Amino acid sequence: MLDIISNREIKETPEEIVRQEYIKVLINDYGYKVEDITLEYSVKKSPSDTRRSLPVDIAIKENGTSKIFVETKKTEYQEGFIQLKNYMDFESDVTWGVWTNGSDTRYIKKIIKNGKIDYIERNNIPKKYFADVSEQIKKKDLITATNLQIIFRRIRAYLASSEVGTTRDENIAKEIINVVLCKVYIEKFTPSDEYYEFYANQDDDKKTAQRIKHIFEKVKNKYDEVFSFRDEITLTNQSLAYIVSQLQIYSLTDSSRNVLSDAFESIVGYSLKGEKGQFFTPKNIIKLMVHLIKPQKQHKIIDPACGSGGFLIESMLYVWENISNIGISDLAKQEDQRDYAMKKIFGIEKDDFLAKFCKAYMAVIGDGKSGIKILNSLSTPKMLEQHDINLASFDLVLTNPPFGKEISIENDLKSQYCSSKVDIAFLQRALDLVKPKGILGIILSEVVFHAPTYKKFRDLFFKNNKILSIIDLPHDTFRPFNNAKCVALILQKEKNSNHKNLIKMINLKEIGHTPQGNIKYIFDYDKNIITDELADDVPSVIKLLEENNFNNHFIKEIEQKRVIDEDVYIPRYYFELSKPNKENFITIENLISENILESFEGHGSPSSHFKGKGEYPYVRVKDIVNLEININVMDSIPEFEYIRLKWKERKLREKDIVFVRRGSYRIGDVGFVYKKDINSIYTKELQFFRVVDEKNKYYITKNNLLSLLRSKEVRKQLENLIFMDTTLPTIYKRWLKIKLPLYNEQDMELLDKKMSSAYNKRQEFWDILNRSD
Repeated sequence: MLDIISNREIKETPEEIVRQEYIKVLINDYGYKVEDITLEYSVKKSPSDTRRSLPVDIAIKENGTSKIFVETKKTEYQEGFIQLKNYMDFESDVTWGVWTNGSDTRYIKKIIKNGKIDYIERNNIPKKYFADVSEQIKKKDLITATNLQIIFRRIRAYLASSEVGTTRDENIAKEIINVVLCKVYIEKFTPSDEYYEFYANQDDDKKTAQRIKHIFEKVKNKYDEVFSFRDEITLTNQSLAYIVSQLQIYSLTDSSRNVLSDAFESIVGYSLKGEKGQFFTPKNIIKLMVHLIKPQKQHKIIDPACGSGGFLIESMLYVWENISNIGISDLAKQEDQRDYAMKKIFGIEKDDFLAKFCKAYMAVIGDGKSGIKILNSLSTPKMLEQHDINLASFDLVLTNPPFGKEISIENDLKSQYCSSKVDIAFLQRALDLVKPKGILGIILSEVVFHAPTYKKFRDLFFKNNKILSIIDLPHDTFRPFNNAKCVALILQKEKNSNHKNLIKMINLKEIGHTPQGNIKYIFDYDKNIITDELADDVPSVIKLLEENNFNNHFIKEIEQKRVIDEDVYIPRYYFELSKPNKENFITIENLISENILESFEGHGSPSSHFKGKGEYPYVRVKDIVNLEININVMDSIPEFEYIRLKWKERKLREKDIVFVRRGSYRIGDVGFVYKKDINSIYTKELQFFRVVDEKNKYYITKNNLLSLLRSKEVRKQLENLIFMDTTLPTIYKRWLKIKLPLYNEQDMELLDKKMSSAYNKRQEFWDILNRSD
């Protein structure tokens, strides 16, 4: 990894990752410069230690003298504090200390009284040029947070270990979000050049708590339709002061991700989220979808699964931006913006906890009565009407329906939907809410867009409407909270008879975070280093859309008729990574139609209780290794089970090729069938290829076919042909679309000889081994 301070490559270790991430925080959030920071700074371990033999992980200097020490190696903060105190004891200029393990961060301050050194815990450290943390700053000096999730995780870790009686994640989330709303309120109503009230008094937690609770009373009074008089912040003074100190330097309203979503995702545990299906859409995806539907001030919009309000807030801000560019007075603009927030924005959320805070956030941001309803979106039309939600009355619907482990439709509501599948019921209800010629934007699991079991729903909902755009979302989009691979669909509710319209197919590769939810940066392959540039394709795609550039490596326009004919609604399927010349490639499908190749699937699976109790091999996906079949005697089956499963009309031959068509990362793996493998049973997840005409015009033989199937050109194609079936990858019948590279006769013959030689040598090995048995 790249060391930020020295700009040199260093060994990546868990401890070094923590240190480098905190250096970014010091630079981006606290304003320190690279030249202010020293790594492995030498300090004394005793007054007589002239060698200065102890290394501090990070030392921060200001005006040439050390100001702050940071310890990142100790995993427990009590051990870290002991180490920090040892470092700071003999460094007279160092007043502040920080311990962090990446998820939890603690602070201490050195106090000298009557010649004696003492240490007290603090809630933060000062920014550059600040002597203390409690110094007020002006609103205009607030900074944009680089990663809100890290900050909220830090807060959650502190509360979980320090706050008595508030250890459940939902309770912690409620408390934090109340404080967040106070901060958003203050940011909104504080003029840019004035000091703002949201700050912590470092030596007086009680005074800090009183001030924040007073702000919360203002929030409650202004938005009495959202809060009741019984709502209160119940955190201890110390915990409340800690949260304030962690958030006070940041502008939440200007940060790049939705604040409530970040807070909730960072705090609420996986088990709770898994039960309720509360997996929030990343802000960059929301931004892209809003950009595609382009809401206008006359548009009435609803999200029937609004969660923390991400789609609604982004849509509102998009419209507000358009209003601010109109040539009218500022007062008129403010009135139009408030009018839009009050009359055009609607949301439905079943979870009362989420709904309440979505209402609160919408009220604080939009300065108007919220249209958020606490309701089941799949309720009867009559029930919806009682809450002022009418079918076919919205210009725009934007939503990411829940797909948690325990999500189901109530029995008395199932009859009104074409399927008991929750995702399909939400799709149907979302379309019901849209006006004729209105637009729906919805995120669904990838399986909906390709699986045979969903074809009737694609024909019903996709084929019968005008599809405007489809976005292939990276698999990491909802990780680490959910492993589902998803696709976003934008369609117009309009009878589409000829399907001549062009669909904007958008293929995203990077989403800005890793599978673990950490920020992901671009890797520079030329320099072999990780850069500071965020690995996020969305800004580039939005720029291309604004430039009307619809034919590039991110976007392609495909006629809807072709998509219907292929019955594949996944963008990457239509992107050719290698851009092959048609004369130099041929599909497996064409080879089969020309009777050069034949293909057939494996036998099936034996009864599980017969495995390991016979002499006939049973071959599974995991057994295709290193271009051959690995026989596992622990899976062998008895003769009668072999006879039951074996083909009656077909028999395997030497040099048949086995191809993995289902099974996690192994899809596309291939291997030769040797003599030893012929009398085996193979799972149906394996496909076989056999060259039946070796005197073909393409010079394809039994030998060189294996080489072609394992070529880089084919491996690249597999990325666009393998789809997710819920959480398991599958290629289904799309292996027929694989384009095999073709070469001239001489090169094809050379490949044939090489593979034939390799096969014969391996067969000789097996023959010798079998004779020795």
